[in-house]
Amino acid sequence: MEQYIAQNKDYKFPHYLNAILVALIVILFLILLCLLFVVSPMTIVGDSMQNTLIEGDHIFLLKVFYDYTYGDILIFKKDSLSDKKIIKRVIGMPGDYIRYDIIEKCWYRNDQKLIEDYVKCEYTDYYLDSSYIKSELTSEKGLLVEDNSLFILGDNRVVSNDSHIYGCISMDLIVGKYLFTY
Repeated sequence: MEQYIAQNKDYKFPHYLNAILVALIVILFLILLCLLFVVSPMTIVGDSMQNTLIEGDHIFLLKVFYDYTYGDILIFKKDSLSDKKIIKRVIGMPGDYIRYDIIEKCWYRNDQKLIEDYVKCEYTDYYLDSSYIKSELTSEKGLLVEDNSLFILGDNRVVSNDSHIYGCISMDLIVGKYLFTY
């Protein structure tokens, strides 16, 4: 028995196992950093983005190093004091004029009719009777999207609380950009 113990004292952990262990720790650390600062998982709550995103869908959002353009889906804080997040599609950017044509039941950006294949709903009287949509958005020129602001809409327009109700949203409230559903 003493001979067995003496032999085990000289036993050394193989170098390749040390390297594998260090590599696994580094990989786990990088994944943690990535999840904290670069990407973030999120679960969709509500149906304002149906049929693109459905309540309960799990998504990843990119929190840094992104740009965006028309049609991109962004995640915002509801306001500067809230942690509640909303997810909507970019329709208008600074300098754009956005208007809604009540007769045609469609949106225009800079006098160009928007083709929105992702919208899968019919506009209802409730949507059209909104006090906000009957003012600036239905005027001949439309609503000017101010600097550092975006005009955003949900894909399920009849249930979405978005820029057609509360106006443009500050770019300072952007949390990230939708990457993919998993």
